Amino acid sequence: MGDQWLEDNRADEALRAYDHAIALQPGYVDAHLSRTNALLRLQRAAEALANCERTVAIAPTLGLAHYNHGAVLEGLGRAEEAERSYRLAAQYEPDSAYTHFALGYLLLHQNKRQDAMACMNRVLELEPQNAQALINRGQAYMEMQQDELAFADFNQALRINPHLAEPRAQVSILLRKHKRHKEALQQLQAAWRANSQMPGLLTDMMSVMTDMCEWNSLDEGLRRIDTAVAQAQPGVSPFKVLGLRDSPELQLQAARNEVVVSASGQLPIGPCSVRAGTPGKIRVGYYSADFRHHATSILMAQLFELHDHERFEWFAFDFGPLQEDAMRERVRKTFDHFIDVRGHSDRQVAKLSRELGIDIAVDLKGFTGDNRFGIFAFRCAPVQVSWLGYPGTTGADFMDYVIADKVVLPPELQPYFSEKAVYMPHSYQCNDAHRRIADRVFTRVEQGLPETGFVFCCFNNNYKILGSVTNLCW
Repeated sequence: MGDQWLEDNRADEALRAYDHAIALQPGYVDAHLSRTNALLRLQRAAEALANCERTVAIAPTLGLAHYNHGAVLEGLGRAEEAERSYRLAAQYEPDSAYTHFALGYLLLHQNKRQDAMACMNRVLELEPQNAQALINRGQAYMEMQQDELAFADFNQALRINPHLAEPRAQVSILLRKHKRHKEALQQLQAAWRANSQMPGLLTDMMSVMTDMCEWNSLDEGLRRIDTAVAQAQPGVSPFKVLGLRDSPELQLQAARNEVVVSASGQLPIGPCSVRAGTPGKIRVGYYSADFRHHATSILMAQLFELHDHERFEWFAFDFGPLQEDAMRERVRKTFDHFIDVRGHSDRQVAKLSRELGIDIAVDLKGFTGDNRFGIFAFRCAPVQVSWLGYPGTTGADFMDYVIADKVVLPPELQPYFSEKAVYMPHSYQCNDAHRRIADRVFTRVEQGLPETGFVFCCFNNNYKILGSVTNLCW
């Protein structure tokens, strides 16, 4: 009767039935397994975890018992423990596709992409038509900059099920990366027709339209974004809101909404004490995916070279793609410690930072692509600072300061930043004074411009310019 009541959403009665069965037969494994499900339905996660532990004690070689244990731990944000349980489940039931899938999904979101891909490969051996496994493997390929393999997996998922929205949204990211904006928009529109409730689709469509300067079609979408932010709907990227809306209230709310989603369950790893009075150098860590030929390093390279090594010890925590180039080599030489944390989870990076005694942690990503904002939710250092990559507020209580100037953050707008502002005297954006000005002179004819008349120029990406701006300036 317990299973029938659970199926009928009568979890209280189901729980009583399972308790009665267990009282009659304490080693009744199926009743223990189902009791966990009933407790989860009743949102009694702590009791569900205790029940899982009893089930594992009764049936230590039963894969499903370890799988349930892992699922509850994952739901509680205890990813490392969940991984151990899922691995035990896979050990005892090596042909369980759903176990390998769950483990792979967890690993993917812990930035352990190679291990995640191995899990998805196993799922696809067992279930070749598993479209979601292809999507997850494609995401891992995409994050590892293996775009052709990612394209192949997303397209194969669509051949299996043409009505899926997620692979189309992922394909659009790749197309946009390769400047194929029209095709990217077509994929997003098809995804919208398949599932208009999919988080992130609306802001993605608006962003691609601004890439293409399709301003006349934006108004309705922008109103929907305003509503989505006000209602704390998931998937509205603060970074994209920054380019689409000028309202500081809206930008702060979008950031706070994102923190609730991205940092949920990521509590600080115990107290994070300041090393006040401790002899030795102050230890400063920079956290970025962009220690390579990227705008961030192009701007910061000389600043890194000018760092004071007498009073400070400098750490770089690199979680970007493995891209060996001249800029990466130049930047690497400037740090006392250059640490590859690509295969580490956010919690592991935060724990490592604490072990290394980082005093000040500087996030150079914010909510931009390839960010690892969760590292800071775990409180990786006593002082946490946002700078450069994201010139808006993070909306996070665990970010203490933002480095700014009075243009990017006018003093009267400080109430819309959760961080305390540290103002640079001129510009928050450092630059490399060694960059050589090009010798080439560009002509009007080359650029398709008229021979006479004043020419307005803007070096920003198109998405930073809206029709309202051109109406005022052009």
